Amino acid sequence: MRPLTPKEKRLLILFLALVFIVGNLIGLPWLSDQQKKLGRQLIDLRSQQEVATSWLGEKDLWTERKAWLDAHQPKLTSSGDASSDFLKLLQDTARQNKIKIVDQKLLEPEKHPGYEAISVRMTVNGNMEAIARWLSAIQQPDKFHAVLKFNLKREGEGDNMRCDLDLARWYAPPS
Repeated sequence: MRPLTPKEKRLLILFLALVFIVGNLIGLPWLSDQQKKLGRQLIDLRSQQEVATSWLGEKDLWTERKAWLDAHQPKLTSSGDASSDFLKLLQDTARQNKIKIVDQKLLEPEKHPGYEAISVRMTVNGNMEAIARWLSAIQQPDKFHAVLKFNLKREGEGDNMRCDLDLARWYAPPS
């Protein structure tokens, strides 16, 4: 192979400089995007680490709560029996609080990772105080009842209210 002439050397240096410049024009925006993406991932990971650290700090509290749930949450033996028992309880407590049940419907039982739910859709009539007293009585933590949907409307001229609601009772998942 023959040695390069000075003109060829200049052309080679110019070509290599041009390749370097074009490579940087294409590569730098890509590297910048990658750096921004990694920066966002780092922020997300630090945020997740802070959340995990706070959860670890509350481990004893949540362990205690889990033990309480395991000891007190009712077990579901039969969804049919549970549905009828829940509906009867709601009817009895509504009657005790002088609330009229206009409509009631059992909903399909739902299975969730941490619990199973038996639900009832109801429409009731009564005064505001009676409805509030009734809902307060059935929503005690140790009863595992929850109001899933709630819609309260005034009915007529007096203090009579109409309440459409979905109520649920939560049972422990089968072990």
